[in-house]
Amino acid sequence: MVSKRTFRRVAIGIGVVVAIVAVLYFFGGMWPMSPSMKAVYAAEVAAGRQPVWKSRFSIPIPGCVCHSKDAAVQMMHSTAHISDCRWCHAR
Repeated sequence: MVSKRTFRRVAIGIGVVVAIVAVLYFFGGMWPMSPSMKAVYAAEVAAGRQPVWKSRFSIPIPGCVCHSKDAAVQMMHSTAHISDCRWCHAR
Protein backbone atom coordinates (compact mmCIF):
# COMPACT_ATOMS: atom_id res chain seq x y z
CA MET A 1 0.00 0.00 0.00
CA VAL A 2 1.24 3.47 -0.86
CA SER A 3 1.32 5.93 2.01
CA LYS A 4 -0.34 9.33 1.77
CA ARG A 5 3.05 11.02 2.03
CA THR A 6 4.46 9.08 -0.93
CA PHE A 7 1.31 9.68 -2.95
CA ARG A 8 1.49 13.42 -2.21
CA ARG A 9 5.18 13.59 -3.26
CA VAL A 10 4.47 11.78 -6.51
CA ALA A 11 1.45 14.00 -7.22
CA ILE A 12 3.48 17.16 -6.54
CA GLY A 13 6.29 15.89 -8.79
CA ILE A 14 3.88 15.17 -11.63
CA GLY A 15 2.25 18.58 -11.14
CA VAL A 16 5.61 20.36 -11.32
CA VAL A 17 6.55 18.53 -14.53
CA VAL A 18 3.19 19.36 -16.12
CA ALA A 19 3.54 23.02 -15.10
CA ILE A 20 7.06 23.26 -16.57
CA VAL A 21 5.98 21.66 -19.83
CA ALA A 22 2.99 24.03 -20.06
CA VAL A 23 5.16 27.11 -19.43
CA LEU A 24 7.66 25.98 -22.07
CA TYR A 25 4.86 25.23 -24.54
CA PHE A 26 3.29 28.67 -24.20
CA PHE A 27 6.44 30.77 -23.58
CA GLY A 28 9.33 28.69 -24.93
CA GLY A 29 10.94 29.82 -28.13
CA MET A 30 13.84 29.61 -30.50
CA TRP A 31 17.42 30.01 -29.39
CA PRO A 32 18.58 33.60 -30.16
CA MET A 33 19.71 34.38 -33.70
CA SER A 34 23.41 34.74 -34.40
CA PRO A 35 24.77 38.30 -34.44
CA SER A 36 25.62 37.97 -38.13
CA MET A 37 22.03 37.00 -39.03
CA LYS A 38 20.71 39.86 -36.88
CA ALA A 39 22.97 42.24 -38.83
CA VAL A 40 21.73 40.89 -42.17
CA TYR A 41 18.13 41.30 -41.04
CA ALA A 42 18.79 44.83 -39.74
CA ALA A 43 20.27 45.77 -43.12
CA GLU A 44 17.19 44.37 -44.88
CA VAL A 45 14.89 46.39 -42.60
CA ALA A 46 16.96 49.54 -43.10
CA ALA A 47 16.68 49.08 -46.87
CA GLY A 48 12.89 48.70 -46.54
CA ARG A 49 12.80 45.15 -47.91
CA GLN A 50 11.62 43.46 -44.70
CA PRO A 51 9.07 44.37 -42.02
CA VAL A 52 10.06 44.95 -38.42
CA TRP A 53 9.16 41.97 -36.24
CA LYS A 54 8.55 42.96 -32.65
CA SER A 55 10.11 40.66 -30.12
CA ARG A 56 8.10 39.19 -27.30
CA PHE A 57 8.97 37.39 -24.11
CA SER A 58 10.17 33.86 -24.66
CA ILE A 59 12.28 31.34 -22.82
CA PRO A 60 15.07 30.14 -25.14
CA ILE A 61 15.04 26.38 -25.53
CA PRO A 62 18.47 24.93 -26.35
CA GLY A 63 18.42 23.14 -29.67
CA CYS A 64 15.33 24.96 -30.91
CA VAL A 65 16.75 26.79 -33.91
CA CYS A 66 15.61 27.89 -37.33
CA HIS A 67 17.73 26.21 -39.98
CA SER A 68 16.77 28.63 -42.75
CA LYS A 69 19.54 30.69 -44.33
CA ASP A 70 17.03 33.54 -44.81
CA ALA A 71 17.40 36.19 -42.08
CA ALA A 72 13.74 37.26 -42.42
CA VAL A 73 12.51 33.71 -41.84
CA GLN A 74 14.80 33.38 -38.82
CA MET A 75 13.49 36.66 -37.39
CA MET A 76 9.88 35.57 -37.93
CA HIS A 77 10.58 32.29 -36.15
CA SER A 78 12.46 34.02 -33.33
CA THR A 79 9.26 35.78 -32.28
CA ALA A 80 7.22 32.57 -32.20
CA HIS A 81 6.53 30.39 -29.19
CA ILE A 82 6.52 26.61 -29.31
CA SER A 83 2.72 26.72 -29.35
CA ASP A 84 2.97 28.66 -32.64
CA CYS A 85 5.21 26.12 -34.37
CA ARG A 86 2.31 24.55 -36.23
CA TRP A 87 2.80 27.35 -38.80
CA CYS A 88 5.55 25.35 -40.45
CA HIS A 89 5.79 21.98 -38.76
CA ALA A 90 2.20 20.70 -39.09
CA ARG A 91 2.60 19.98 -42.79
